[in-house]
Amino acid sequence: MLRGAQLALDRMVNPFKPSVAEVEKIQKEIEGTLLAEIFPTSFFASVKGQAKAYEAKLSRDISDAYSILQPPEQRTKLLEFLTLMKPKMSASNWKHLCKRMRSDSRSQSLLGLFEVAITGNLLAQIPDNRVSLNIPTRGKKDADIGVVLDDRMVHLEITVLDESDQMKARLPMRRSQKVSIWSSDVSEVNGSRQIDRITKKSKEFIKGHPNVLVIQVLNPLDWTEIARDAYLKHEFKNVGLILPFDRIELEKDYVRETDDACRLTEKERQLLINLLSGDDFFPFGYV
Repeated sequence: MLRGAQLALDRMVNPFKPSVAEVEKIQKEIEGTLLAEIFPTSFFASVKGQAKAYEAKLSRDISDAYSILQPPEQRTKLLEFLTLMKPKMSASNWKHLCKRMRSDSRSQSLLGLFEVAITGNLLAQIPDNRVSLNIPTRGKKDADIGVVLDDRMVHLEITVLDESDQMKARLPMRRSQKVSIWSSDVSEVNGSRQIDRITKKSKEFIKGHPNVLVIQVLNPLDWTEIARDAYLKHEFKNVGLILPFDRIELEKDYVRETDDACRLTEKERQLLINLLSGDDFFPFGYV
């Protein structure tokens, strides 16, 4: 994981300066691949317009989805993971993932990337017949992943807790300077965002089944002492294990076992944590 983590860290620390030449180069490189299916000509035409405005200092807006494609090693790994995923997805689910990844919505495009990161890393490390995607659960809901870790199927749901509106407003500055986008004002960070998101997603799980929620928290300030304590004390139903990620890796200090009826065995728990935090895990970086 060390190489991937360093790439992700570099991606977040270095200023984001797109150019039309770079956009055209990346578009050329992905022609004829699954990446071109997700990011078509119309997508790159829009990004080139944004890059021209950026170069002319008329705007700092640039597609978050495009930032996913910038690092060459990240593009290679992204293509590898998508190649593993597509044959296991229905046409409608694949179309939905493509739409999500190229979305103009930051939260949607980064959720798509995180889904690919978790799913692709598991498919790359586990025999194909032990991993299923989009498993029906309750009503019209489904679990993103079903994985046989020992002798039974465990359900995983993937979600992202994106930045607050205040933090998103700082992104244009972050993309042009080596400065943090995060405010020192943490008076309103009390853990309710994590609790609300986890509670909402928990309702999609089957009661009594071994269930895991994998959640990426994009804003470091969502883990203040108050927020952490509220999260650690809250009782979540239908979730046996919560695996919180920061912008790069698993936050092992915040891993939680919750509903006893949905817990994993110790062997299952350790297997899953090793798969998602070991040397073979490849994280993705973005601004």
